[in-house]
Order: sequence, then structure tokens, then C-alpha cells
Amino acid sequence: MPKLLLGAGLLALLVMHVDAPPARAGDTPEATAPLRLGRTFALPDVDRASGRGRFDHFAYDPLTKRLFVTAVTNGSVEVVDLESGMAVGSVGGLSHPLGIVLDEARGRVLVTCGGDGTLEAIDTRSLEVTTSVAVGRGPDNVRLVGDKVVVANASGFAVLGAATLERTASWSLPGAPESFQAAPDGSRWFANVPDAPRDGEGGSVLVVDGATGATTATWHLAAASNYPMAIDEAGTRLYIATRCPTRLLAVDTTSGRTVASSACVGDADDVFVDPATGHVLLIGGAGAVELYAPDASGALTRVSALATERGARTGLLVPSRRALYVAVPRRGDTAAEIREVLLR
Repeated sequence: MPKLLLGAGLLALLVMHVDAPPARAGDTPEATAPLRLGRTFALPDVDRASGRGRFDHFAYDPLTKRLFVTAVTNGSVEVVDLESGMAVGSVGGLSHPLGIVLDEARGRVLVTCGGDGTLEAIDTRSLEVTTSVAVGRGPDNVRLVGDKVVVANASGFAVLGAATLERTASWSLPGAPESFQAAPDGSRWFANVPDAPRDGEGGSVLVVDGATGATTATWHLAAASNYPMAIDEAGTRLYIATRCPTRLLAVDTTSGRTVASSACVGDADDVFVDPATGHVLLIGGAGAVELYAPDASGALTRVSALATERGARTGLLVPSRRALYVAVPRRGDTAAEIREVLLR
């Protein structure tokens, strides 16, 4: 049974301002740097017993100003109030929490639990678990697409009604999807299906009909282990990071053609498009956040990078706060933390 723990003392959350590294000759002044470190939120109780941990995905609620983070190995969702910089609480007792999405209309976050195949609904104010439903084996990423909650699981997609969380469809795919995105009108969904590199083959992107669940196209990539994916605001470009080799790809959503490919940070697990600038932000577990600017032809130019830590590969872009939040797992005596990366 999930356990709710409240109180500012629970996490003993520390909020610190960490200065950027000293400027060097030729560096952009900190005040105008495209990426710069803001606050750091330490989470000393997360994975304290094991000494090592893993975070997965984030959600942000603009009404409560709370950041929700799935702490996978800790079996919890950690909650930080970004206005006060204080801990609100921790929802524990979850079985391998992974994906999370905000259902703002109903004042809740929806969390997939890979250990027991459930979707947990957590009230964003009380932090009570209000509903738990089965969504198939190995649920991971979750999205709200119109009036649907879509969960990627080991077989394909579980589709639920957003209001009731009752399952309305189960759609099989020729491969287990990782990150997926929907076209702005919800008519097509694009799903990453990572493949181990073999005989020069790469991963694939499946194009799924948003009404029927039929796979209408399969786009093959020149690189493998394609986990994170983002879509631009117009729905014309997918940005996909691969690990074998480490590349950031831009894929045209009409033709499926890869229009740009750039070397990038390794072990990437989250990628975002900044709606204000069109820039692409990539979080890599090899130890960096990178910022890319696409030009009119689609070519990608890396314009900035900020060092993080090894293993810090997930986070969330919150455009309204002009910030990217990055999770840094516990490593031995070094506490887990969330770093705020400020965008110009």
C-alpha cells in the first residue's frame, strides 16, 4: 500500500545556490549564458539505505508550484515546492515508479509502476493515492492525449479514459515502445522502439493511428538505442537521441526522413523542445545538459553545454519558469539532488 509521509522535516530538503564555474577567457558572461546553474535541491533521504539510486520522470503542477519526481529505486514520488524551495512530502510504497504525467483538470498526477503493472493517481495537494488501476506488464511512459490517458507497456499501449481511468483499448505493437509523442491534433502517435545494434541496423519509430491503434508506418533509423523523443510545437519534427552511436536526430514527421544528425552527449534519456525559442535541450547521463539550435534547413548546431554528473539523465523542462530541472541520483555518501538549470 502506498504510504504518504508529510512534513518539511521528512526529506530535510536543502536548497542552496551553487555558483557557476569561474569564467574563462572567451566564456559567455554568466548573466547572458544560454544555460546556467540556479538552485540545487538536495534529497538526503532518497536511496540513503542502498547508497545508489535512480530517478526517472518528472511532472510540474503550475497551480501548486510543485515538482513531482519518480524515485525509482526508492519506490517513491518526491515532491518539491519550487516557490518556497521546501519539501512538501513523499509518496512511498510504490513499486518501481517510472512515468508520470500531470492531469491538471483533475488536480492529480498519474504514475506508472513497472513493478506491479499499475497506474497510480495521486492528488497534487493532499498527496493521497486516490486510484490504482492495472495497465499491463511493464508500464513506463504515460501521456495525456485529448481525453485519453495513454500508457506504454511491454506489449504496446494501454488506453484509458482520462475522467474514469477505465481501460478502453489495448493496442499491440511490433515491439515495446519507449518514449512516444502525439501529433498536436492527436491523430498520429510516434513511438521509439529501441533495437540493439546488429548487422548495421538501428532502431525504429512506429507511426500509430491515434483512433484505431494501427501501425501505419515504420521508420528505420541509422542509429540504435533510441530512447528519448520530443516533438516540436508545430508537429513537424521529432527529435530523437540514440546511444549506439550517440546522436541527436531530427526526423521529418511527414516523410519519416532523418533531416539532421549531430554528435551529442552519451546516455541521453530526456529531450525537450523549448516552445519560446525552438531550441532542443538534451539531458545525458554521461554528465551534461546540451542546447541545440535548429536552423531553417533542420540542421542542428550545439550552442551551449553545462556539466552535470554521471547518471544524471532525466529531468523536465518547465517553460513558464525558464528552467530545466535535472535529477542527480545518490552515489555513495553524496546525496541525491535536483538541479535547476536556468535558460536565457
